[in-house]
Amino acid sequence: MASPQLENGYTQLSNELLEKILEYPFKAYELKIILKIIRDTYGWKAKKRQVSFGKIAEKTGIDRRNVVNACSTLIARNILFKQKLKNNKNLWGINKNYEEWLAPDRSLFQEYSFRQLVVEKQLRWKNIWIKNKFPPLTEILEQEINKLLKVYGEEKFIEALKISVKQNNKKLAYIEGILKRQESGNTGDVTNKTQISDGRWMTDEELAAAEMKGEIYYDRETNKWICVGDRK
Repeated sequence: MASPQLENGYTQLSNELLEKILEYPFKAYELKIILKIIRDTYGWKAKKRQVSFGKIAEKTGIDRRNVVNACSTLIARNILFKQKLKNNKNLWGINKNYEEWLAPDRSLFQEYSFRQLVVEKQLRWKNIWIKNKFPPLTEILEQEINKLLKVYGEEKFIEALKISVKQNNKKLAYIEGILKRQESGNTGDVTNKTQISDGRWMTDEELAAAEMKGEIYYDRETNKWICVGDRK
């Protein structure tokens, strides 16, 4: 049974640097190269050491030509540094100053990370939508959702999504009805009716009856119930 022990050797790395390595969008093979160089530097309590492309390829299983190309890329992004020696060999190391790192799009990594966080926050509602299998997001449907987001904000929209999941009614018209009734201060039962295109509110039973009579139909592009008289 394997039983690694610190007294047999360890690699001392600051948590701050490790966290930045975890945050960076490395490709899998780039991360393996980074880890190998960390092992051959910090693992020997050194900031820079001789590391050959051949040894990196051998330990990581990455083709040597790809190792050379990846190292060149990581140097260009200021993540790795290379110091050339007189014997034509090189000392390699990790640039600890992550504020100098460049993202894949050549912007500063710190700015790139902030933009990614903003994008993730903006897509919270979309993650909930997809995870809970709401109707497919067509261009028209997403335009309608953006209108609701602009009026009610993301937090209220997400709360309405959660209610619609609980009530097993995932139509946008139903979600919009929840938002409108909450906004109007009607905090009684905001989940039992859906608004149709002429402004009326209907229960599921009333919607089914009106659809059977041909008075309304469900528009799958806008995800709303439309009165037949409002058909364009």
